[in-house]
Amino acid sequence: MKSHFTRRTVFQRSLASCRWLPLAGLALTTLGCAGDVEVGEAKPEVEEQAEEPSEEQEPEDTDDGIEEPETPAEEPETPAEEPEEVDCSEADAAARAPYEAWQEIGNDFGELAGKTLSGYIEAGPDLLLTIESDHSATLVVGEAAPEPEKNLSYLCENEFADTDLFFACEVARSQPPVFGGSYPLHGATLEDSRLKVPLQVHSPWDPWCALQDPHEQEQDVRCFFTPDTGGPFSMSAGGCTLNDEVVDCGWLSLIQGNVCRCTSTECFALIGGDGELLDARLNETGDGLVGSFRGATVYLFIEEE
Repeated sequence: MKSHFTRRTVFQRSLASCRWLPLAGLALTTLGCAGDVEVGEAKPEVEEQAEEPSEEQEPEDTDDGIEEPETPAEEPETPAEEPEEVDCSEADAAARAPYEAWQEIGNDFGELAGKTLSGYIEAGPDLLLTIESDHSATLVVGEAAPEPEKNLSYLCENEFADTDLFFACEVARSQPPVFGGSYPLHGATLEDSRLKVPLQVHSPWDPWCALQDPHEQEQDVRCFFTPDTGGPFSMSAGGCTLNDEVVDCGWLSLIQGNVCRCTSTECFALIGGDGELLDARLNETGDGLVGSFRGATVYLFIEEE
């Protein structure tokens, strides 16, 4: 900037020194002044002035070879499809509460504690009532079924059921007691020789439910789980499919029915209400009971030790 100012000053002073000369000596004087003016260098000075940026204006980069400044790397965005994390702990506790409350209900079998009673439902299956000395008890209907398997039906074949396995499971879970089922008993009482035994309709499927995977259902309220995958399914005389894969028809019937309830981590038998009541009374000799269940007559006899 200093050299630019000096050259322009010399140029102006040279012109000023030439203005007072007479016209006759103008040519000679002009020639002499021309050396001080340095006309040949004026043009580069103008270009230099044009190229020099002002303080208010940023210089423009006209060289294609100069690398542009790097753009700051953007932080990776969270994928839009990523599901929102939901805390289902409270919903899980609420879903499991009825099941846990039922398990905590004790029995009072009185003088029948430690006894085994066998009998039958009139025109129905045999019964075996086993009462432990601590009053815990189980009622087995017919011959106890084998251990359940995850992807197969369970407790579907019985004499009340249709030949189609899908509908056999529908009948079995809607018309207790289910043949082959083991009913854990809670809330049974013996008072004034009268035995009352509530049966939870779905309790025999508890070990089967424990094998199933929970799936969250598409509802307005989050954290509602069942074993039902929610995929497309089909039923026909030739078999059943789920998500275009062949599946056991009885298993499909059960996962779509209200047999199990689930949390986000496990499934168990759906427990609700007071259950179906087996109501019987000790006979005069005290060696057996006669009562009813769902309108059918029940006979139970105390086995000798």
